[in-house]
Amino acid sequence: MSKEAEQSELTDLLPGSAGGSALRRLKGREYFVELGRRGGKATRDRYGVEHLRRLSERGGEANRRRYRTIPKTIHPWYGGEERRVPFWPPRATKRRKRPVYVRIEIRAPTEEEIDEIVKRQIERI
Repeated sequence: MSKEAEQSELTDLLPGSAGGSALRRLKGREYFVELGRRGGKATRDRYGVEHLRRLSERGGEANRRRYRTIPKTIHPWYGGEERRVPFWPPRATKRRKRPVYVRIEIRAPTEEEIDEIVKRQIERI
């Protein structure tokens, strides 16, 4: 007795709006080609160029706000793991445009990571 099984994407089964490859399957490739060809002409015609400029300005502000307030985990070139935390010093003597980034070491590089890095540096010489 053979049973046929159909494999489906997990994202297609979840409720909500389709995204990524599910949206591409739903709309088709031609839809996105035409969307790229138009390049926002409808939005420009409907709302004007000033609206598009304000949108891009707000997007940049949001990126800067996120970059300058949210801590981030980084993996430096010498191994290990660090947390970069933006810090705005209180009672600063000058008006800051950017925070001071404090690096907190979460995990030190292991001996194997250090040996690998040294080996690569020696090979370059």
